[in-house]
Amino acid sequence: MTPPLIVAVDASPVRPGTGGVGRYVAELIAHLPDRAADRSLTVLPLTNRPDTWLARYEVGHDLNARAHVAPPPPVVIRRPTLAWLQWEAARQARQPGIALFHATTGRAPLRFDRPTVLTVHDTAVIDVPSLFPYRERWLAGLWLRASVPRAAAIVCVSRSTGAAVLRRWPSVAPRLRIIRPGAGGRWLQSPAPLPVELAGIVGRRWWLHVGACTVRKNVVRLVEAYAHVHRRVGEPLPNLILVGPEGDADVAVRATAAVLGAAERVHLVGPVDDPTLHALYAGAELTACVGLHEGFGLTALEALAAGCPVVSSGRGGLSDAAPCGALVADPTVGTALEDALAALGTHAALRARLGAEGRAHAASATWRHAAAATAEAYAMTAAGR
Repeated sequence: MTPPLIVAVDASPVRPGTGGVGRYVAELIAHLPDRAADRSLTVLPLTNRPDTWLARYEVGHDLNARAHVAPPPPVVIRRPTLAWLQWEAARQARQPGIALFHATTGRAPLRFDRPTVLTVHDTAVIDVPSLFPYRERWLAGLWLRASVPRAAAIVCVSRSTGAAVLRRWPSVAPRLRIIRPGAGGRWLQSPAPLPVELAGIVGRRWWLHVGACTVRKNVVRLVEAYAHVHRRVGEPLPNLILVGPEGDADVAVRATAAVLGAAERVHLVGPVDDPTLHALYAGAELTACVGLHEGFGLTALEALAAGCPVVSSGRGGLSDAAPCGALVADPTVGTALEDALAALGTHAALRARLGAEGRAHAASATWRHAAAATAEAYAMTAAGR
């Protein structure tokens, strides 16, 4: 009998209020099949927060009931996460019977001697370091540079990311594959109502941004454009709702809104759970994805699945995430961003058309397909191909 294929997966990004990488990991594990090629597949999630994992899986999937997803092992080292990855995760991934390790964050343990599948979300921390705080650009850049050449297989989440990896490491081409993330089926369903307290904040009409307020996400520019469109249109705009964890531009975002007279209509509401995010997507007139660089743009795809049209910067992998259902505007060129926001924000027929186009695209971009392709990468890596 062929022994099962046991894969240890870095699940440390999955936590309350998780960002794009955490959502990628959560959805991937939730949808991985129970077989990889001709072998049964067992997934061992490794995390420095096993209590959070066991209490409830962040995205709402009851993984603890799935036979081929094992419970995460207990940990000794919890903080910092890079120390956990380097020593604790590496030790756990070397247990007898484990065939390979899936490094889901673009970082693998240094001096690790087991086959590794490495997911690279983007190379912006190396290519455009000015978009990141100093500590992040130094540590993340170091780990990415060390991890890519040593990986047995490399999964890139978009064509843009794949091209960026090959520009820096052309020798990894035979080991690289593009596997785009998907949209969870629940985003295509009708949402639950917004919580009463949040409904009072967002009002009857709103525009949405999902993600931390960071320099990379270009949220200050979004707030500037929002205020300028308000002056141009000459009537009250929907509120601008900013959802996500704290970021390096929070103070600048609030200050910009205050200076431009938009403080009462720009709301930083922090991270929310998935049912609430679903309701925000479905009720928004538009979702703004105007980052200066995106590895993929999962927010754009989730918004489209909920029927919400997108204003996109078109940077990085956003052309893969939202090839339709979006108005593309370069936020660094003149008033292009203001023009796109005004067009989509003031034309209900355009919103309806783009929303329908985007929803059809998202329905075909499934996590089931992405997870099956990832399981195939596991099988080929374990077989030495």
